[in-house]
Amino acid sequence: MAIIVNPVAGSGWRRELVERFRDRLLAAGHNCQVSVPTGSDDLPRCVSRHATGRTIIVLAGGDGTVRNALPGLIGRTNPLLVLPLGTENLLAKQLGLVADLDAVWDTFNNGQVSPIDAATVNGQPFLTVVGAGFDAEAVARLARERRGHITHLTYFWPLWQTFCQYRFPAVRVIVDGEQICDEPALVFVGNVPRYAIGLRILREARWDDGLLDLCIFRCAHRGQLMEHAFWTWLNWHVEHPRVTYKQVKRVRLESDEPLPIQSDGDPAGHLPVEIEIVPSAINVMLPPERP
Repeated sequence: MAIIVNPVAGSGWRRELVERFRDRLLAAGHNCQVSVPTGSDDLPRCVSRHATGRTIIVLAGGDGTVRNALPGLIGRTNPLLVLPLGTENLLAKQLGLVADLDAVWDTFNNGQVSPIDAATVNGQPFLTVVGAGFDAEAVARLARERRGHITHLTYFWPLWQTFCQYRFPAVRVIVDGEQICDEPALVFVGNVPRYAIGLRILREARWDDGLLDLCIFRCAHRGQLMEHAFWTWLNWHVEHPRVTYKQVKRVRLESDEPLPIQSDGDPAGHLPVEIEIVPSAINVMLPPERP
């Protein structure tokens, strides 16, 4: 076992989960090492150092922690067990993992190992979702102001600023050489349906189908943004006439303006980007009851 901990993820009882899980492993006679990387650049190197033989890699952190560790995991057979310490924990929730010691212990002892897809955005791997437009601008604002662990409340001011100031630039979306959008839009591409606060933006997404789900919200002003949010909250957005939903293997996003993107909840540069599926990229541990 190798437990790799994001030093800025989680707080309070969530951080105690790591220590309690380590203590239970040691008490049961398992060989367990705990590592704390010095930063996001050190994380994949830390994973690679431990991902030898049949070592189980335990990542304690949020979606950004898992994304930063992917270069050290893709192409290896080592099982990954996620201890969800982040704010949203989209991947962990989708896998059925919760921040509970007994549940984590049950997954470790009785869980199943399953391959899941990853994807790349301009060659950089991610697991859950890439967003271009409004949400990426809010994430960029949050990153500039972040000081340590964040909560849902931390998002309020960046979201409000973005809502008041966002200009709704046009986005070109190209799938298999065909341009399917060139107008003001919010675009999401990924492998799991769940997004922030439980919204199922990529409603039909599966982590093991070898496809990316693409959702385009054609949106030119704040009124349309609020309308899309309402229909997404009801989970009826896919049927909306100003929404395009497709399953693809590769997609290119472009804009004539410096439009930011976010990848698994962290800033990831600006358009243009190429996004491509990586089937069965890593192995994850699932709870025993997870289908």
